[in-house]
Amino acid sequence: MASVKLEVESVEEDASDGGRIVCNVFCSPSAYPHLTSGALDDLQYHLTTVLHQTLSHPSLHPKNLSIIPRKKSWLLNLDLLVTADAGNIYDALFMAARSLVGYQSPKNQKRGIQKPKKSFVCFGRYGRWR
Repeated sequence: MASVKLEVESVEEDASDGGRIVCNVFCSPSAYPHLTSGALDDLQYHLTTVLHQTLSHPSLHPKNLSIIPRKKSWLLNLDLLVTADAGNIYDALFMAARSLVGYQSPKNQKRGIQKPKKSFVCFGRYGRWR
């Protein structure tokens, strides 16, 4: 299961001006009943690191993550939940992340910046706003 949430953030002087993508992977204990709590935490950290290092490269950022150049940008939070693992978990995570490609950021208004109040949740091929 994958969800995306947008937040407005101030761009720091030494940071890149194109917005940021932050990835988090959570694993349900029922997906890995044979793992201890510590091992499950290590697996979540490893999966998060692989996904984040791959998707956070600036060349992969959408062009519309910048709101006001060098001042405000979108922070895209990508959260993935593993509920069952019956195969290649990496392919499943990247397919879930890819399914959110149609997500569109809210249009920026010149008068002010408004935070989005909805997030998009994707269940396989089907998604819904919540």
